Amino acid sequence: MAYIVLARKWRPQTFEEVVGQEHITRTLRNAILSKRVAHAYLFAGPRGIGKTTTARLLAKALNCVKGPTVKPCNQCSPCGEITDSISLDVLEIDGASNRGIDDIRSLRENVKFAPSRDRFKVYIIDEVHMLTQEAFNALLKTLEEPPEHVKFIFATTAPHKVLSTILSRCQRFDFKRIAVLDLIRRLKLIAKEEGLKVEEKALFAISRGAEGSMRDALSILDQLASFSSGEKIVEEEVNTILGMVDEERFFDLTKAIIKGDTLSAVKLVDAIISEGKDLRLFCANLIEHFRNMIMTKVGGEAVELVDLPEESIKRLKGEAAHFTFEEIEEAIATVSQAEENLRRSQLGRIPLELAVIKLTRLKPAPNSIEHGEEVASSESKEGIVSPEPRGQNSLSLEKVRKKTTSPEPSGENTLSLEKVREDWPQLLEQVKEKKISAEAFLKEGKPVKVSERIVTVAFPAELSFHKESVERNGVRQIIEGALKEVFAHDLMVHPILSGSKRKEVKISQPESTDKEDERARRLREEPIIKAALDTFGGRIVEVKKKEGGIAE
Repeated sequence: MAYIVLARKWRPQTFEEVVGQEHITRTLRNAILSKRVAHAYLFAGPRGIGKTTTARLLAKALNCVKGPTVKPCNQCSPCGEITDSISLDVLEIDGASNRGIDDIRSLRENVKFAPSRDRFKVYIIDEVHMLTQEAFNALLKTLEEPPEHVKFIFATTAPHKVLSTILSRCQRFDFKRIAVLDLIRRLKLIAKEEGLKVEEKALFAISRGAEGSMRDALSILDQLASFSSGEKIVEEEVNTILGMVDEERFFDLTKAIIKGDTLSAVKLVDAIISEGKDLRLFCANLIEHFRNMIMTKVGGEAVELVDLPEESIKRLKGEAAHFTFEEIEEAIATVSQAEENLRRSQLGRIPLELAVIKLTRLKPAPNSIEHGEEVASSESKEGIVSPEPRGQNSLSLEKVRKKTTSPEPSGENTLSLEKVREDWPQLLEQVKEKKISAEAFLKEGKPVKVSERIVTVAFPAELSFHKESVERNGVRQIIEGALKEVFAHDLMVHPILSGSKRKEVKISQPESTDKEDERARRLREEPIIKAALDTFGGRIVEVKKKEGGIAE
């Protein structure tokens, strides 16, 4: 007997066996039970998710000798012939090859005749959107007022291409992509029945590669069964068959980004290219990896939206702790742009290599020198928690000691912490001119460390919102532009949180006049303003006068 592929062998034979389309099978069963079966249906949705299968099941339910019934017996002649696609009264028509007006005219003539044996004559037209406009128009009258013994079931992957006059004459059912976990459950059952050994990670990889299509998932499993030759199917084999990148590579790349290890990241890209992987598919999978990180960082029910094994989710949570939401968003934007450049340009590997280089610089590593003082990697003399040095460009503790024993170089290019603190009010004014909110965030911090290119600004532990606001691209660019204007240096700002309780940031500013102090005191005593200051931990920065002498 000829071999039957898994997608045909395991085609559902009852409504209960249809996976992931409960909203449709339930409606159809209720329609049969209440004898409210419509004369025309439109089944719309992606490939391989059960549209034609459900159409056959509906035809069986209507023509079974025990029917109409929601549980076809699959034993009688009508059920058997429908399963084998040889029924004279259930006609399956390919809309792509029978799309002309002559084909529809022939169909229109045949619907007048009664079924040869069964209860209903059912026309299943697959890919109905391929019919020409003339063919659609020829079908309109018959579709609106068909004989009582005729049922139409249309299936399409592009419902937007079907004429609105056709859509208005049908009951429309939208099939959805099958969830990864539903696919895995079905694949486990089939693999067990077929005597196939498949590891869990391989099942996840098959389900992701199938993109919600049961038929594609079974076709992949069928191919892997031949590839493994009776041995256990593992994730690496799935990636080989589908041209996908192993999940471990994404964790390795993220580790390099956290460490700022540009060389390792570029080597990883080179290895992927050497293996002949599709770079655009790699970008898409990397974007999904960052998306999963965001879901784990959100926490709660959002974690359930990550279609990965529990072990992988735990690793993602560990990675996500090293990033802010804004940094992950920037990473996704960077990879998305690289994917777009790969699609539109002929530069080959270059857009992807540039993207991963940019990703490794996503989190600038501060220099471990603070004006000739040795700074430990965990906590400085100010009580500031500093990240560990990352990447090849980071200074080791030995290099720090050597540098702190030598005199600080003098000259115009040397920028000291004292100089930064002295001119900090001028910097705040520059930032304020460009964006008031950026100045409001920055002034809550205090410059605590200066290296050749980085100014580290410490924020009290309870003001994490201000620190994260400064990290945003738009605000960061404004501050760094102001730093260049005030200090004539290309400087980057590196905000961190202080390990101690909030301390008042005292930077020399012009003293307020007695009248301004008095107005500020009166404003602080206003109940509404006092409540706002207490709630948000704020302070009055400036008091302006409106016309008429009223304080603002």
